[in-house]
Amino acid sequence: MYSGCAYSRGTVLPPKPPSDPGSGVHGSWQPYWGDRLTHQKWFDIAAASATFYPDASRHMFHYLKNSGSTLEIRLAGMLMNSDGARRHRNKEINDAMDFVEQFTTLNSNFKTFSIVGTWTRGFNSDNDSGNWFFAVGGYSAVGSANVKVLPDCMYLMEFTFNFSDRYNWDAHKGVTMPLGHRVKDTELGRLHLVGLAQEYDMVGTYKMRVYWHKGYRYPTDPGQTDDSGRTGR
Repeated sequence: MYSGCAYSRGTVLPPKPPSDPGSGVHGSWQPYWGDRLTHQKWFDIAAASATFYPDASRHMFHYLKNSGSTLEIRLAGMLMNSDGARRHRNKEINDAMDFVEQFTTLNSNFKTFSIVGTWTRGFNSDNDSGNWFFAVGGYSAVGSANVKVLPDCMYLMEFTFNFSDRYNWDAHKGVTMPLGHRVKDTELGRLHLVGLAQEYDMVGTYKMRVYWHKGYRYPTDPGQTDDSGRTGR
């Protein structure tokens, strides 16, 4: 590992970090009539929120539909609309650039190679994007890339931002949902326990072609703008 770098050569992503404990064992409690009313209430709230909170609504629907299947999130939309997520991605790219430049300085015979980072935490705040705050909130991500060393201190990197999170409702927490609905996680978590909704994994990948001159780095501070024109989706 090189000084200050979270990346190393390789192609295999590290094991995913452990998720929050969640509510408990799915279907381990017996439901009663009030649980079905609660389920319908949140189904109606998700439907009413779809216009202004499309991804929060989509993720809630997936929970209430009770399949437990993995959901691929709209990661491109999250990176477009959440400043926090975009800064997180940019920091991952910068860390990858740090490694590439340090590695090739000491190993000039390497012209193509693959690198992978370590899982780091990110967060979508309500100030950045209410939609993504309610849809995801905190999450984990790791970068990976195929690198090509070009002449004149230039580099080309096919970079992937890999997202992972668990959609669950932990006990002892609470949030004010869209349309002003205040809920403790125990209310929605109970739907998982009585078998009317089910926690699930969320995944996503976002790919970028990054072309840069040695020393360039992406903006990671609020208010900074990137006018380099060095990237393309």
